[in-house]
Amino acid sequence: MAPSRAEPLPSLLHDPRRLLQAHPLLATAPALVVGYSGGLDSTVLLHLMHQLYRQGLLADLRALHVHHGLQNEADAWAEHCRETCASLALPFACVRLPPGLGAAEAVARQARYRAFADHLPSGGVLLQAHHRQDQMETVLFRLLRGCGVKGLAGIPQTRPFAGGHLLRPLLTLAREALEDYAGAQGLTWVEDPSNAGSHYSRNFLRNDVVPLLRGRWPGIEAQVALTAAHCAESAALLEEIAASDAAQAVGPHAGMLRIDALAKLSPARRANLLRWWWREQDADAPLLGPVQLRSIEQEVLAAATDATPRLRLGENMLCRYRGYLYRVTPLPALHDATLVVGETLQLPVPFGTLRWQRTPGRGLRLRPGEVLALRFRRVGESIKPVGRPRKSLKKLLQEHGVEPWLRDCVPLLYRDETLLAVADFALAEQVCVQPDEVGLQPLWDRPQLHCGA
Repeated sequence: MAPSRAEPLPSLLHDPRRLLQAHPLLATAPALVVGYSGGLDSTVLLHLMHQLYRQGLLADLRALHVHHGLQNEADAWAEHCRETCASLALPFACVRLPPGLGAAEAVARQARYRAFADHLPSGGVLLQAHHRQDQMETVLFRLLRGCGVKGLAGIPQTRPFAGGHLLRPLLTLAREALEDYAGAQGLTWVEDPSNAGSHYSRNFLRNDVVPLLRGRWPGIEAQVALTAAHCAESAALLEEIAASDAAQAVGPHAGMLRIDALAKLSPARRANLLRWWWREQDADAPLLGPVQLRSIEQEVLAAATDATPRLRLGENMLCRYRGYLYRVTPLPALHDATLVVGETLQLPVPFGTLRWQRTPGRGLRLRPGEVLALRFRRVGESIKPVGRPRKSLKKLLQEHGVEPWLRDCVPLLYRDETLLAVADFALAEQVCVQPDEVGLQPLWDRPQLHCGA
């Protein structure tokens, strides 16, 4: 294929060593993995990296092809990639995505990135071949979806990823420059016929909208890239403000925010903090949008002081309790079981373990090896702690600051139908040892459950 124009190649393509100056990660990473689809863009990227690798300037280079199985030609593309890497003496891996994922863009993207994450060595760098036209399409696509400045910042050139980094070293280059380079080097690549259609939204932008815009404004790609850079700067500033506000608002655990600190912020600043905090707890969680933020304000923050509202946000919940907002992840179901006195019992993740401690003058009068029943809250349970009046289980857990959504998870120890212990919160007086005896105390290690003392 001949070069598409006579303009000189950008310096990054004319001398690939300039990529090392622009992106020091390339030279310092223990391993580089090129996301290699076999198309023009990734073919150019692989060729550039191979030149640096052949000169001994890269520690390790390999290619990974993700086989989506959505096109009839998919097997041929994978074979083309394998043969290309074999000709370059580069390690190559092909990951076939499971069938049934469908052709939805978001679903395919998530599956593809999971495959990349699974195959990236620790501390390695995943290289992707996005270029300036991809950046423009992304910004336009997000603009049409009503995204804020973080979305309009477009594709980041680098970001942390799967214990290493993701880097897009060609992001500032025009696609025409990649075509010229590929033609000059005699490279071969595959063409995805689906790119010619406009069924997918991104293809519609690429094939129908962008050419129209470029005809009127020839420099639009550079201008959109500049807008994306401005938005990225604004987004970074908003993150700095959110991190500063979080220093005053985060509770004893990162998954908690103080209601009183939130109340002191302006609505815009409060929304900014909530968006930042939500993603800090789970980088893969969807951004909180205007509808979700309005629900948080009206249904959670505006609730009565003693109320305990819960708001479902995607797979998670936002809960309010005793002056704090909590981000609550789904908890697995718990089932009754048995435990042996004196032996440590591993509960399902994330509920920790139950173990035993011999204590003079305290604890239960039990025999090591005795079998007890492990149950969880149903209705009407009560216990008489040592030296105190009988208490309902609900009151006892409130007293110990156990959040409402965790109360069904507290382990209860029974002998037959007699409640002996509520985790390590309370022991039944009638089975406790005397001051001159040695007892066995149950201890509940619950590292991921935020229960107050």
